Amino acid sequence: MADADYLAAISRELVTRIRDDDPEENGRWLAAVLPDPADWFRLVFVTGALVPDDRTWSQLTAWIPGGAGSATPRQPCGTRAAAARHRRRKEKVCDACLRAERPGPAAWAGRNGHLKESA
Repeated sequence: MADADYLAAISRELVTRIRDDDPEENGRWLAAVLPDPADWFRLVFVTGALVPDDRTWSQLTAWIPGGAGSATPRQPCGTRAAAARHRRRKEKVCDACLRAERPGPAAWAGRNGHLKESA
């Protein structure tokens, strides 16, 4: 059985991970750091104690892009958003994300859609 201080540390980490990582990844992490499912039940109460009870749901979820309860889905690797996520997490940017950041024909096109001539 995990003690309250350990559960509080897990709870604080989980709050950060929920904002940054996908649910499947968080589930694997939680199962690794708290292998006893009974501790998951205890974690609910410790996490609840960390939540201010004088704020509305909208205030508590204001960090979610698009408003309360409407989290923007995480973009997959191979997109510019995923490349930015790698950098934000100080991870090595994968090849697919590097390719997504390379300028393509759209970047070379002028305002009228024709390719710009080299100078």
